[in-house]
Amino acid sequence: MKNLEVLEFDPRVFRGKSGAPDCDGRCVIYWMRRTQRAQDNPALNVAIDAANLLGKPAVVFFQLLARAHHANLRHYEFMLQRLQELEAGLHKRGVGFVFRRYAERGLLRFCSEIKPALVIGDESPARIRTSESAGCS
Repeated sequence: MKNLEVLEFDPRVFRGKSGAPDCDGRCVIYWMRRTQRAQDNPALNVAIDAANLLGKPAVVFFQLLARAHHANLRHYEFMLQRLQELEAGLHKRGVGFVFRRYAERGLLRFCSEIKPALVIGDESPARIRTSESAGCS
């Protein structure tokens, strides 16, 4: 990626708002929701590329939802095991990882604490965007 303009054109990548990144921001946040892996993840790759272009670190933000549709305890146990592997994979790529429980703090609060240059997320065409999706960027 030679410039940040390509962020606007990849349908697998979601930006909260268009426009230039905040050059005073401390990092590029990848809001991980759908694609929970450190490899073969187009949105994560874009976030890392953007962070490199901006000279900022990349950080993955993941928030565990309290009641995911049709999820049971077995689903959550499997996901938590995979998240440990994910953290190790992100570490190998030089990417930070922040895990928050649903009741603790959301993305908007994390953004207010961190003051990111850019927020990037993975996008699902079937997903309904929440009010938090339109948040910080």
